[in-house]
Amino acid sequence: LDRFPVGSGRELSICRGALTDQHVDALVSSDDQYLSMNVGIAADILAAAGPTVQTDIKHYIPVCPGRAVVTPAGKLPARVIMHGVMRGTKYGLLRVHPSSDLLREVVTSCFYHADTLNIHSIALPPLGIEGGGLEMEESLVETFTAALKVLARGATAVRSVAIVIPNYYTSAPRDA
Repeated sequence: LDRFPVGSGRELSICRGALTDQHVDALVSSDDQYLSMNVGIAADILAAAGPTVQTDIKHYIPVCPGRAVVTPAGKLPARVIMHGVMRGTKYGLLRVHPSSDLLREVVTSCFYHADTLNIHSIALPPLGIEGGGLEMEESLVETFTAALKVLARGATAVRSVAIVIPNYYTSAPRDA
C-alpha cells in the first residue's frame, strides 16, 4: 500500500486487492455504455452486489462515454456504485475506446457525483485496462493525476481515494 497525503486531511492511495472488499462510500466500475457489467471488475462488482444492481442500472442505459451514473451498492460494503463508461458510442456517431481523455472525464464525473451525494471515500480500479484500450501504467498515472488534481484543490467532499489494482492482474515486463 502506497499512501500519498494531499493536505487538509485528504489522502490518495494505491493498493492491490479486491475492489469489492473496500469499505468506502463509493466503488467505481468501468463499463460500456450499456452497463453490461459482464467483464473483469464490473462483473466482480455485479456478482458481489447482487442482482438488484442490474435492475437499478436499466434506468440509465445508454450512458454517454466519459460519464458515470450512480446506483445503490446492493450487498457491497459501500453506499453506492459509480458506473464509469469507458467504451461505447458518443452521440450515436463516434465509436469511443478507452483513452486518457476519456478516463479523466470519468474521474471528473465521479467526483461530481461524490460532491452531490456527500461521498467522503472512493475506491476505483485502474480504468480502461479491461476490454482493450489503456495499459496498466498509463491508467494508473492518469487516474492518480486526475484524482490528485481534484483532491489538491480541496473543493470536494471526498477525503480519501484508493486506486485498487486487482490481485489477478499481472503485467508483463517492459522489455517483453
